[in-house]
Amino acid sequence: PGSAPPRGAPPMFTDRGPVAARAAAAGPSTRTHSPVPSDPATPGGSTTSITLNGTMTLAAGTFAAGTATTINVAGDWTNNGATFTPGAGTVVFNGAGAQNINGTTAAKTFNNLTVNKSGGTLTAGGSTTSITLNGTMTLTAGTFAAGTATTINVAGDWTNNGATFTPGAGTVVFN
Repeated sequence: PGSAPPRGAPPMFTDRGPVAARAAAAGPSTRTHSPVPSDPATPGGSTTSITLNGTMTLAAGTFAAGTATTINVAGDWTNNGATFTPGAGTVVFNGAGAQNINGTTAAKTFNNLTVNKSGGTLTAGGSTTSITLNGTMTLTAGTFAAGTATTINVAGDWTNNGATFTPGAGTVVFN
C-alpha cells in the first residue's frame, strides 16, 4: 500500500503511508493532488499551495493543511467522517461548474474560505448544517449558496468583491 507516483506524474495523497514525506520530497511548492486520506496526512517542507483538479474526499483519519497556505479546489469538498485541520491557510473554490461542500459530517471548519468561480455555484449540501470559518470569507466571483448550512460562523471579515451570496433560511454569525 502507498507508493510514490511514477516520475513526472503529480504526487497523490493515498489512503496509506507517510504522505507528508512523499509530498515534501516530490518537488516544487505547488502540487496537484487527488487526496483521499484515511491515515494522518500533512503537507510539509516547501509545500505552500495544493491544487486539486477534482474532488477532495476526506473518508477517515486527519488531513492537516500543514504548510499549505492555499488549497485550490476545482471539484467538491466531501467530508465523510474525517478531521480537517485547516491551519492558517485559505481554501479557494475555483471550479468552472457547480461545486459542493458536502458529505456525512454535519459541521465543516475552514480557516479562510474564498469563492472565486468563473461559473456555477458553490453550495453547502449533503449533511452539512454548519460551516465555521476561523478567519475570513471572501466572495470574489461566482455564487455561494448556503444550501443546507443553517449556520455559517465567521470569526473574521466577510468581504464581497462582486460575487453573489444566496443565504437560504440560514444565519450568518460573526463571532
